[in-house]
This record gives sequence, C-alpha cells and structure tokens, in this order.
Amino acid sequence: MKYAAIFCFFITFQAAQAGGLIELLNDYSTAAENRMALQAVAERGGEVQDALSESYQAEEHLASEILLILDAGDDISEVLMGYLVEQTDSRKLSVFSRFFDGTDRGQSGARIMNKINAVSESGVEKLDAALPYVVGSTGACLMQEPDFQSGSMALLQAGTRVSVRGISGNFYLVDLNGTAGYLPDSLVNLDDDSQTAVKDGSRGSQGTVTAASLNVRKGPGTSYEIVDCLASGATVPIQESSNGWCKVTTPKGITGWVSKSYLNISDDSSNNDNNHTDVVPEGDIPANVSQFTKLSNQDPTYYCSTREKGFPTSGTLYGVSYNGSEKKDILTPSGSKIATTSGRWFACLCMQGSGIMKDDRCATWAGNKRFNLAPNGCKGITATGYWVVSFHTMAVNKNQMPYKGVYFIPKSRGLKLPNGETHDGFWFAHDTGGAFVNANNRIDLYADMDEWVTWMENNCAQSHSKVEVYRVDNATKDKVYAKYKDFLGKQ
Repeated sequence: MKYAAIFCFFITFQAAQAGGLIELLNDYSTAAENRMALQAVAERGGEVQDALSESYQAEEHLASEILLILDAGDDISEVLMGYLVEQTDSRKLSVFSRFFDGTDRGQSGARIMNKINAVSESGVEKLDAALPYVVGSTGACLMQEPDFQSGSMALLQAGTRVSVRGISGNFYLVDLNGTAGYLPDSLVNLDDDSQTAVKDGSRGSQGTVTAASLNVRKGPGTSYEIVDCLASGATVPIQESSNGWCKVTTPKGITGWVSKSYLNISDDSSNNDNNHTDVVPEGDIPANVSQFTKLSNQDPTYYCSTREKGFPTSGTLYGVSYNGSEKKDILTPSGSKIATTSGRWFACLCMQGSGIMKDDRCATWAGNKRFNLAPNGCKGITATGYWVVSFHTMAVNKNQMPYKGVYFIPKSRGLKLPNGETHDGFWFAHDTGGAFVNANNRIDLYADMDEWVTWMENNCAQSHSKVEVYRVDNATKDKVYAKYKDFLGKQ
C-alpha cells in the first residue's frame, strides 16, 4: 500500500536518533499527523492497519521522550516549553492534545492546552487575500470540516493547486475549482511558481535587522505563522519584496517574510544568485551528466552544526533568560561528563542536536539531553551513521530519492568554498528527517556553520530556488566514496 510507504515509522524513529529537540518535535508532529490521516483512511475502509499500528508506536515513543524532558523541571524543560509555546506555530500544537489533556500533565501540559484551546475557539481565521498553494503529498484528503473525523470530499494528487482562504487549527480552508474544503497544513506548500510579487529594487540586496528581534513569517503579513526569528544586527539576503514585506533567507536556511520597516537595506547586487556563472573545472572525477540520471529539480535549504566558541553566554534564548553564570554538564547516556559549558550554549546544543565544543570535540544527540562524543574530526553524525562532510552531505526524502547514494549538483561545481576547497559538485545522501516525510522535491545541504549557510545562499543557490540534481552512475559513485573515505567515518 502506498500509505504504508508514506507513513513509515522507521523514518521518524531514525530521524529522532540523529537530531536534537527541534528534530524531535518535528518528528512527533509528523507522526501524530500521519496517525490521524491513517485513522481517517481506516474509518473509510482503507487497508492500513499495519501502517496505523506502526504510526501509533512512533507517536507514543516520541511523545514519551518529549514528556520526560518537559517533566524534568529544569532549565532545558523551560527551553523546550518556551520553544513550543512561543516559537512553534500554535496551530501545530494541536497534535499534542492527546498527551496534554489530563490533569496529571502538570503545568507544562496546562500551558500547552491553554494555547491549543485559545486557537481552536477562534474558528476560521480569514486571510486578507487568497494565496496559491500546491499539494505536496499524494493521498491528501480534502475534508468537509477542519477535522480528520469529518467526511472526505476528494483524494488529491501531489501537485494539485488550491487557493488558501483561511486557517482553522492545523487545517487550511482552501478552494479547489470552486469547491471549499479543508486540508492539513502539513500537506500543502506555498506555490512560489504562481506568486507575483512587487519587485521594487530590493531583490539582490542585503537587509540588516534594526529591531531587538524580528519574526520571520511564512507569508507577507502578520496572519502567517512564525517560522524563525532574527536577532538585532543580523544580515540576510533579500529575494524579493511585496507591500512592505521582504522575502529573506535566515542563517538557519529558512525562507520567509519579514517587515521591511525593521530592515536597513543596502545594495549587494554583486552577490545576486542570478549573476552567478558555474565554472566546471578539470577534476580527478569527471562529471559526465550524460551517464547520470536526471531527477526533478530540487528546492535546496541548508543546515549546520552549532559552535561553542564565540557563542554568547547571556541573553534570552528560546524564551529563557541567561545572565552568563549558568553552567551545564554535557553528559553521555551513562551519565559520564564530557565537558562543562554555559547554560545558554547547552540549550542551543540540545535544540540543534550536534555542536563543536571549545576544545574542537563534537557532541551529538543521544536522546533525553544526553550526548555521544563523536570521533576526532567529526562535526556530526547523520541518520545513517556516516559523518557529515562539509558542503558534501545532504538530507533527502528517502521515499522520493534513493537513499545513501551520491548525487551531482551542477550549481555547486567549481565553487571556491570558504574552507579553501574547489567544489566538485558531488553530494552524499546520508541524512533525512521528519521535515522531509511530506516534502516533495526538497534537499537540505550541510554547510558546516551559520555564516557558511549565508555564504552558500549568496554564492550557490537561494533556499527554494530550484537546482538541477542528478543521481550518478555506479562507477562514479565508487570513485566519490573512495575520494572522501577519510571524511565519512563509517565504512
């Protein structure tokens, strides 16, 4: 059954083992949404009982990890709660209701349920104007009401275009060829190809944040969900602007919209991606695309590892305030101490899942605020157990792209990288994550550190700008693995 392939327990479990708290939350949300969708299919007589059982197992396992952290009552519990309540889109919180609706869930559960109830009671929030969206997953059900228990009106294929008119809980109110209905917001994406924006000269410029903090939203308006937050002084590339809003890409690789009123815009058209010309150098591994398999063009985003060196020890992070005196021990799963760090960087390490300590050792997430010490020279461990390789590891939707292989991205070939390397264009598909389960035509490229994410945005490709991707032939794959064998760790 195709549903069993789409809603797979092992994806969420494997991703949880590889990431930190953010990945854990993403994976739980995905597991819960998959479980609800499978329930709806089963109630209509669909043969998905095996997949539904696996989905329940995934949701229960991930929820227990989150509850253990929330119930600990320490500063990381507050960090997680702050991230949930303040930075996570409130509509997404509804997937937690199964576990936070009892009196035995304590203050954490009460705070989450208060926000869930406040959102659910508001009904449908109408948008100022309908926006074009595209269905990202085959099998999306158009529902009569914003509830998986309501009747299904149609089963939509991936690529179906709809107009979003409003928001209700974790559903979008959509229009499909004159028919109104509801779709889960996790199964539709903003259709950038259909958008028309006012080009007012800001594209290709840089914007510096002038506010103390600036919310990055999914669309150009305050009614859209918050997807990231920029600190004062942060500089971001501007892709386009519309009616007082600018489309930017944050240092985390997240693309969204910010209010133009809080940006100091300077021209940086020399770094405009449209002016970049690929240079294909001679190399020890020829890139003969005639022998490769062409895939659909992919939307790139970027990820990296956090660094302890230079990381501020005081200030607010994820809703928790630090004065700089807080200390935290980085512990192994057995409780042995790896190192002592600031409370603020420890919180960031927990959220990101991997980080480079001051002594250049790497700590990688092992679950429940414990970490494994990676081998010397390693900057992080992928979902497959391989080491991340700067500018050469990528995360993929393994339901859509063959996993663990080697891919060629012409856009990256010939780049003079910040680490002194001339890129050969080859990438390893060694990572995955909860965010990819319902994502079509998207890849996440590892850029090592925050500032290099911005560099890749300016010099290789903007997030969601679409790049060509090829799967290489077996002979080339073997040569690439041999070339990077000293960097991959797992043999």
